[in-house]
Amino acid sequence: MSNIKEEWERMKEAITDAASEVIQTQSRTPRNEWWDEESRQQIQKKNEARHKWLQQNTRASQEAYSKMRIVSNVLIRRKKKAWMNNKILQIEHKHKRNNARKFYQEIKNFKPQQSIVPTTCKDTAGNTISQIDKVLS
Repeated sequence: MSNIKEEWERMKEAITDAASEVIQTQSRTPRNEWWDEESRQQIQKKNEARHKWLQQNTRASQEAYSKMRIVSNVLIRRKKKAWMNNKILQIEHKHKRNNARKFYQEIKNFKPQQSIVPTTCKDTAGNTISQIDKVLS
């Protein structure tokens, strides 16, 4: 029985080693560029205060959690605003440098994607409706 396990471990190790050599991993770019270690620590403190409040349902622990929540929200808002201002300055700089292609790429990445409203749907009887006012109602 142990011989089979040893064989499996060697085979598993050989496959994972070969895969790691052939397939190279890339580091993910952060989704929120404004998120950093300070933000993570503040949110962690807030979550700890929340857990303490849930475990000890006292007025003092609730107030401590409320204060931590306010501090965390202020920090996150400040970081987002600073990131947004920096991003806008970068876009303006590209526009001033007559770098139209990168300027419009940044604008496209910066603004949110619009959702498409369906123009047809089916009513309760199963009939297809294509008039906009009836579709939306």
